[in-house]
Amino acid sequence: MIKVKKALMAILIVFLSIGMMFFQKSLKTYAVDKKVHAYSNSIITKNYSFNKNINFKGVFGEDRIYFKVDKYWKVKKISLSLNLTQSKIINEKLSTLTVYLNGKPVHSIKLSKYDEEENDVRFNLNTHYLKKGTNELEIQSYRRISDEKCEDNINNANWILIKSSSYLHLEFSERKPSDSISEYPYPFVKTSEKAVGQNTVILLPNNPDENEIAAALLISASLGENIDNEKIDTDIVKYSDFNKKLRKNKNIIFIGKSADIPREINEVISKFKQKDKLKGVFVFRADSPYNSNNKIMGIVANRNDDILINAAKFFQNSNLFGQVDSNSYVINGKLNVNNKATSIKNKRTFSDLGYSDGVYMKGPNKQEAIIGISIPNNKSVRQGAMINLKFRYSKNLDFTRSLVSVYVNDTPIGSKKLERKDGNDDSLNLNVSSNVFKGSYAELKIVFNLQMEDLKCTVNRGETPWAFIKKDSAIYLPTKDNNSIVFENYPWPFIKDERFNDVTIVIADNERQQNMKILSDMFAFLGSYIKDNRGKVTVIKASSFSKKNNNGNIILVGSPKENKIIKLINKNMFFKYSKELDYFLSNEKRTLLMHFSKNLASAQLIPSSFNKQRNILVITAPKQEHIPNVSRYFTDFVYNSKIIGNATLVNRWGDKTNHYFILKSSKSSALIKKINFSGTSIKMFIIACGAIIIMLIFSMLMYMKKYKRNGSYAKNKPYRRYRRSK
Repeated sequence: MIKVKKALMAILIVFLSIGMMFFQKSLKTYAVDKKVHAYSNSIITKNYSFNKNINFKGVFGEDRIYFKVDKYWKVKKISLSLNLTQSKIINEKLSTLTVYLNGKPVHSIKLSKYDEEENDVRFNLNTHYLKKGTNELEIQSYRRISDEKCEDNINNANWILIKSSSYLHLEFSERKPSDSISEYPYPFVKTSEKAVGQNTVILLPNNPDENEIAAALLISASLGENIDNEKIDTDIVKYSDFNKKLRKNKNIIFIGKSADIPREINEVISKFKQKDKLKGVFVFRADSPYNSNNKIMGIVANRNDDILINAAKFFQNSNLFGQVDSNSYVINGKLNVNNKATSIKNKRTFSDLGYSDGVYMKGPNKQEAIIGISIPNNKSVRQGAMINLKFRYSKNLDFTRSLVSVYVNDTPIGSKKLERKDGNDDSLNLNVSSNVFKGSYAELKIVFNLQMEDLKCTVNRGETPWAFIKKDSAIYLPTKDNNSIVFENYPWPFIKDERFNDVTIVIADNERQQNMKILSDMFAFLGSYIKDNRGKVTVIKASSFSKKNNNGNIILVGSPKENKIIKLINKNMFFKYSKELDYFLSNEKRTLLMHFSKNLASAQLIPSSFNKQRNILVITAPKQEHIPNVSRYFTDFVYNSKIIGNATLVNRWGDKTNHYFILKSSKSSALIKKINFSGTSIKMFIIACGAIIIMLIFSMLMYMKKYKRNGSYAKNKPYRRYRRSK
């Protein structure tokens, strides 16, 4: 009996062992149920600053703030912190402030508690009315200072100021990421992070080839495409630099060939069905082998051609990867991964600009709507721009004083008086000078001045006037190519028509980790401008650089002693290196002392030395440690807005000087025009030159007139002798 039990136990152990082995080897492709959402227990906080002062005058005040709630958040708490001051003259019983969330009232306070000193007013809001995506926070005030209802509305002593330091505070948990590929780029970038992307590393094999690095940069760009106007903190590292700290704390995106896969990652891949890896690029997503709380996504090719580039572009097309609800997928070479951007129309309706329901404004006196308009960096608005507003408004107005005004970039464009007979269907057509458009963003502001009848005030919210701008209102912006090679137009010339414009990155043969991170951050920045993934991006090691591959728009990052191509183009740089390559030389723009220029970093946008139709951006310094001082102007939106000209020097303390250099090529005529008219001193110089020319012409005319009198003109007249009288 004992022997039988032992035999049964042995058989059971064998079956259990086989079962365990089968379980371990059977992590196969499966569909991920997206309806099952598990959230982390940890609480994350995020503040949305107002970033503007809100000034209420009169009985009624009203303003709005917009903020986003990510689809992966579960909001636990929302609170508002108002830095508020107000006139000390107040009717204590009647003055209140009410907060609305997406049109629903969520909190009210009495204003009588607060005075002209700064008051930190904090209170919680009901989370019930929050929604995923964009939310509207509206603040309304009703403030009285006397028993004279109408006089309160025009009395200058009736005011409230909510300062820009006010903020909205959110506390939330994040949804745990699944293994579904369609969730990309989550959790590799999270809007909850203080530095978006800081918890992710793009991992390459040791000694990666050019295609692997190019694919990694395109993945960086794809991460940037999904975040609006925020710096993405990405990192590309080789396996040899992948230390214990990174392994423990980072989500991983691995890119490489099947022959170069690290052992730990290969163990993850081995759990998928072998048939999934027979051809093409194998993409998988699973728990990280280094920390099960993190995720790994692998992009693995089985050959050495540019199929990895194609796979990286797959992740620049959300219409494709968004369909993959499984934890693995094979991208074959025949798959068309292209994502062609919708061409930007010259005529854009308000519906095209995101206002599919039109724009509604209510309340007496001044009401305004601000609409942002993007312009491609390689385009500028030419003459012929127009605005066509279609709107309607309430009829309880004082039509002798009510009007609508339009501004572009705070420049007044035109106004129209409102008429009772047109209240149900009014319009305004305005021509807009191209001079008011600067850069790649324009702000259209529409201001209604809705004055009430009779006593110049309103004391009944039921009588509140309103205005509505229809969704088929439009702005017409004809554009022309803008070929000025200046930092103001960056990312032009590296991005054209919202796709990469034949970009070539030349790296040192054994590139530093620091420079790889800079390039990764640069491409994450560039990615925010990309809507079309068909552009060409090439990576070349300096030793392989030749006539065959030097025709692109080139990006160089590093020191001239490590990247020989920087040394090669030194003679064409605006700020050139010394013969020893250890400091910058003086030129006509700036005199530099040797000990000072040894610690400078520079960014220069110059014509390509290899192709007259292309350009080179070189980010360089004699000492490697100083390169981040200047590279941040190409990785961070806040810094990028501060760089102008075509050459910049940054010292070791971060102080920057911008410089314009006039280019000799005809291609730079627009730049020369810009330089000639960009400063007051230049304008005065031109005026002085014009005055001198006019004086010269006048002097020549006077001389010719005198010559005619004393010369040829006199020959045709009888000779007269004049004698001085005594």
